[in-house]
Amino acid sequence: MLSLLTLIGGPKLVVVVVFDQFRYDYITRFLPFVGEGGFKRMIGRGVFFRNCHHTHVPTFTAPGHATISTGTTPRYHGIVANMWYDRRTGERVYAVSDPSVRTVGGRYRYSSSPKNLLVNTVGDELRLKTGFKGKVISLSLKDRAAILMGGYLANLSIWFSDEDGNFVTSSYYIDSLPSWLKEFNGRKLADSYFHKVWKKIGPKAAYSFTLSGNFPHVSGKNLMRPGRKFYRELKATPFGNELLLELVKAAIKGEELGKDEVPDILFVSFSANDYAGHIYGPYSQEVVDLILRSDRIMAELLRFLDKEIGKEYLVVLTSDHGVAPVPEKISEHGLRAGRIAADSLKTLLQDILSEHFGEGEWVFSVSFPWIYLNDTLLTRRGLLKEARRLAKESLEKVDGIMRVFTADELEYSGFSPWDRSALYVFNGYNPQRSGDLAVIPRAFYLLGRHYSGTNHGTPYTYDTHVPLIFYGFNVAEGVEVEDFCSTTSIAPTIAHILWSEEPAASLGDVLPLRK
Repeated sequence: MLSLLTLIGGPKLVVVVVFDQFRYDYITRFLPFVGEGGFKRMIGRGVFFRNCHHTHVPTFTAPGHATISTGTTPRYHGIVANMWYDRRTGERVYAVSDPSVRTVGGRYRYSSSPKNLLVNTVGDELRLKTGFKGKVISLSLKDRAAILMGGYLANLSIWFSDEDGNFVTSSYYIDSLPSWLKEFNGRKLADSYFHKVWKKIGPKAAYSFTLSGNFPHVSGKNLMRPGRKFYRELKATPFGNELLLELVKAAIKGEELGKDEVPDILFVSFSANDYAGHIYGPYSQEVVDLILRSDRIMAELLRFLDKEIGKEYLVVLTSDHGVAPVPEKISEHGLRAGRIAADSLKTLLQDILSEHFGEGEWVFSVSFPWIYLNDTLLTRRGLLKEARRLAKESLEKVDGIMRVFTADELEYSGFSPWDRSALYVFNGYNPQRSGDLAVIPRAFYLLGRHYSGTNHGTPYTYDTHVPLIFYGFNVAEGVEVEDFCSTTSIAPTIAHILWSEEPAASLGDVLPLRK
C-alpha cells in the first residue's frame, strides 16, 4: 500500500522556526561573524527571500505569529494586537485568553486557548488532510506565540511559565502532560541557569557597530534562589533560547515527529530575542551577542534534525516583527526620535471632545495603535463620525505623530497601492475588534508602553522587514530572491509542499522553492 508521503513526495517533518523580534538586517549585518552550520548553511543551501515583509499594523507578537500560521492579516484572523479593548464587556482582552480552560502542568497567570483566532491555520489543514494522524506541535516561551502558531487542532501548544519555571499547556489540548514533558519539567533545567554568567561569545569586531553594551550579565544576580523574578529575567537572556532548544529536542523525540509515513509540523518561536531586544535595543552588544547565539541555536537544531530525521525535513526560518532603535541612542547622533505616552493622548482627546460635546467619558481605551471612543454614547447622539474626525485632526497636530486613520476610512480600502503604510493599517483593521482611530507615529518615535528601551508595531521597514529562508527537502540551493513578498505567503507555501488545502482565509502567493 502506498504511503501518504510516497503519494505527495513531501517531507516527513516541517519545522517552522520564528525568532521573535528578529530584523532582516540581523542576518546581513552579522553574517560575517557567524559559523558555517546555522544561517550560512540555510542561505547557501536554501532559498533566501531578501525582501519579505509583514504587511499589517501593528507589528506585534500575536498578530505576527497568527499571520505566519494562517496566511492572512489581522483584518481576517482577528488578532489585532497582543491586547485589545472589548466594547461589549468594557474590558481589555489578551490575544489568547480563555477563562473556560485551565493551565495544565504548572501555574500560569492566564487561562489560554486559540478561541480568539477567527480563522484556521496551516497546521489545522494538515490535521484534517491526514485524518488527524499528522501531528502539529507548537513550542515557545510565550503562550501567544505557541497557541497562535498551532491553531485550533494542534496536538499540543506548550509555553514557559515564569511562575514556577515549568513548561505548561492548556486543558484546551489535554488534561495532563504527556510523560515526556513531565520528565522534562522534572529535570528543572531552568534552575540550572541560576547565577550563570552571560558573556560575549563573538569576535571583538562583531560588537564594534553598537551604541551600547554592559557585559557581563549574571542570571538571578542578588537573588538567593530560583523563583518568579529569576524565571522572568531568564527569558531575556540567551539561556531562555537554550532552554527552549532542549524542549524542542525532547518534543521531537517524545512525540516521535517525522518518524512515520504521515507528515508532521513543528512550530518553534524563540522569544529571548524579543525580551532582550526591548531592554537593550537593536544596536546593543547584547542583541549582537544574541544574534550570534541564535545562529548557534540554528546550527544545533539542524544537526539534531540531520541525526533524527535524516534528509526528509524542511525548515522555514522567519520572524514575527522587527524593532525600532532606542530613541535616546539615535537622537544623540542627530536623528529625530522620541516617545509618546498613551496617557497624554487620552487626556488630550478627552479634553477636546468634552470641550466640543460637553462633559462625558468620551475615550474608553488607548491600546496602541488603536484608540477606542465611547461609540455607544456618540452614536446615540449622532456624533460618532464627527468625533472621529475631530480626534484625527487633533492627534495629527501632536509632535511625533505622522498619520491617524479613522475607522470610517478603514472600512473600505480606497488607498493608493503605493501608500504602503495606509495599506498595512487597512490590513490590520478588524471592524469588530479594532479601535475608532489608528495612530501611526513618525519614524523612530515609540507609542505607548513605557519601555526604558524600545518597541515595535509600526509600518516602517525596521518593524516589517524580516528574514525568510526555506531550507531542506526538495528546496533549491543557494537561491536569493529579491522580489517583494509577504509573510502571508508562508502558510500557503507550506500547504502546497504538503499537498494540503491552504488555510481558509489565506491571502499570500505560493513561493517558488523547487529544485
